[in-house]
Amino acid sequence: MPFVWIITSIAIIFTSFTAGFGFFYLFSPLTKEVKKKQLEQLLSLLINFFIFIWVGKIILNIGVFVRDPLAILAYPSNSNAFYVATLFIALNVMYIGKKGKINSLQLLTVFVPVFLAAAFVYEFFQMMLNGHRYGWGHMSLLMLLLILFMYAQHRVSRERISFYLLIAWSVGQLILSVVFPYASVFGYLLEPWFIAIILIVFMLLFFYYNRKRVSS
Repeated sequence: MPFVWIITSIAIIFTSFTAGFGFFYLFSPLTKEVKKKQLEQLLSLLINFFIFIWVGKIILNIGVFVRDPLAILAYPSNSNAFYVATLFIALNVMYIGKKGKINSLQLLTVFVPVFLAAAFVYEFFQMMLNGHRYGWGHMSLLMLLLILFMYAQHRVSRERISFYLLIAWSVGQLILSVVFPYASVFGYLLEPWFIAIILIVFMLLFFYYNRKRVSS
């Protein structure tokens, strides 16, 4: 049963991000060559993120892993592993950004529409297949943000709309965590403190971006 559950979860995640990539590819005004390159960079980081989730799961359960590796690897990761992976991927992006291998701000403008579309498709699958009754709140938030993205992408700079949407998503998730028993993303339950940290980080980055833009 756990094996079937894992395969199903992987299939849903894969389908969701495929839809997210497709959404960006269809609606981005960039050239095909630029879109392809940016999506390849994002895909590489997403693969790293999922690896980091497994690493986080092992780190948090190192004693059990040493005694019986399958007891850890055969079951889904929890939110703590997701938090560890988020920290690792943030450090990873900072490192390769400083090395000049990627443009972090440009990457953000690709990540946001892919993330929003992928999360929307994921929530849709969860509601249809597993009857998650609280998923409609997050799904409605994502739909609203996707509509705003499509409306504003030709009126506001890609960088600015990306920050606006991420800040709005964080605020929306905080509200959902109060209204509903929990807030989640891709099946991982998010504690309000974690969402608040994400909100603060992106607000600080937005202020830094604005300040840098004015001074340049």
